[in-house]
Amino acid sequence: MQEYGAALITGERDLTELIEAGGGEWSLTQTETHAAADDSEPRQPETHRRVLDALPLRGSRTAERLAQLAGLDPREAQRALVELELLGSAVRRETPGDAPPRWALQRRQ
Repeated sequence: MQEYGAALITGERDLTELIEAGGGEWSLTQTETHAAADDSEPRQPETHRRVLDALPLRGSRTAERLAQLAGLDPREAQRALVELELLGSAVRRETPGDAPPRWALQRRQ
């Protein structure tokens, strides 16, 4: 459901449709949204791959540190982290006090 430039994201399917539809900040190039002819699934956007590579195999990191390691603008990294969380690839961990939340890889079961 989209109204007034807003989109309701309830799961992976909604997010995938929004990314593939493009438009505004969500616009992706053809090479980012379509896999090679022999692949059956679309490729991940470059920002997703860079953020996933920056996430540690064990433990967690702040979004600011992930942005530094991935070579991305902090807002770009934060957007990718939220998308990855919705896709089930990353998990946000709240921290006590005023410390910023930390992000980790979501283990697949």
